Amino acid sequence: MNAKPRIVLALLLAAACSKAPEPAKADQEAEATPAPVQTHPPMARHFEEAARIRDAIIAGELEDIREPARWLAEGMSVIDYPEGWRNHVLRMQQEAQALVAVQDIGVAATKSAMLATICGECHRHLGVGPRIEIDAPPEVTGGTGAHMLRHQWAAERMWEGLIGPSDDAWTVGAKALEESPMEAKKLTEDVELPAEVIALRSRVHELARTGATVREPAHRAAILGEFFAGCAACHKGGC
Repeated sequence: MNAKPRIVLALLLAAACSKAPEPAKADQEAEATPAPVQTHPPMARHFEEAARIRDAIIAGELEDIREPARWLAEGMSVIDYPEGWRNHVLRMQQEAQALVAVQDIGVAATKSAMLATICGECHRHLGVGPRIEIDAPPEVTGGTGAHMLRHQWAAERMWEGLIGPSDDAWTVGAKALEESPMEAKKLTEDVELPAEVIALRSRVHELARTGATVREPAHRAAILGEFFAGCAACHKGGC
């Protein structure tokens, strides 16, 4: 039921790029959302590590952010990249370095969304980037599990909307989130939750309604960061 979009990342080749930089070897193989085949090697690793950060934040697992953030910050030198990429790579590395030491999941969520935005700005600047193909979202069948799968699908599409950048991915994700509100009694039928966690339910859907109408990347990043922080708070609060 949880249809997974297939993302085909275009090769990031700039005119000034005479050779592709070699990715640093990791001690352990990254356990992350795999990048599609035929992806430029450094960009494939960027995608995988950024996805690991995203997933750790949504789960509320602050310590799991540090390893992928450290690779993004230190895994390759800026000078290993083509000249046209370097300013964007430096900004990305600065955000990633801050994530290595971050102690607050809300701050981490905001920085994760900014990381995705920087990727999107680089792709826009170079005139190439991901081609995102979107399948239908999971259906909401009434159960809490199906509802959360739809939330997860929406979070991933909005994140891809920043990375692409893709207005279509962002908008379809926001609308899927907006269209799937969950009654408080459904959320708490199997578990007792604090009142502040239950209140997040309404806030998430408010963010979705706003998100469906905004186009400025920084505004979208702020919305996604708050959405991710809400997911983390809910999961750590007992959801």
